[in-house]
Amino acid sequence: PSNEKDSLSSIQFSILSGQKITLVGKSGAGKSSLLKLIMRFIEPRTGKILLNGVDIRAFSLVDWRRQISWVSQKPTLFNTTILENIRLEDSSIPEDAVWQALEQARLADFVQKLPAQLNTPLGEWGARLSGGQAQRIALARAFLKNAPLVLMDEPTALTPRELEERRV
Repeated sequence: PSNEKDSLSSIQFSILSGQKITLVGKSGAGKSSLLKLIMRFIEPRTGKILLNGVDIRAFSLVDWRRQISWVSQKPTLFNTTILENIRLEDSSIPEDAVWQALEQARLADFVQKLPAQLNTPLGEWGARLSGGQAQRIALARAFLKNAPLVLMDEPTALTPRELEERRV
């Protein structure tokens, strides 16, 4: 906030419905800052972000974020079960939908092998999970939300096997 120099400038791109976009760049290049702008965690000092020609600030923050599934580098996980961490207190979501989200996040096999499966407690901040598993819980949460826009900050940072598979 005290820095007078803009972290991003002259950024312009369009994303069409259904497109998958990957931002690639060196550490500190502004990838996370751009995602934070889109999520409206921070507001641009100058310029604007448009959705179909409308500045996203025209939408209420609640309505805007309802349209986005967000998976951060370090997902917030709660000291409760896998099921509740994915449902986020919405008990109306059926367990089969949670399993489907876990399948999409490629974590269902792991959870099925746990003695309490979906009822396994995670501990504070997902202490019982690896970083990649914690990120997959957040990814399952995002799939379950089924929002039109999914934003992932460093989605492969904690899954080296998949990163290696993508290089082939």
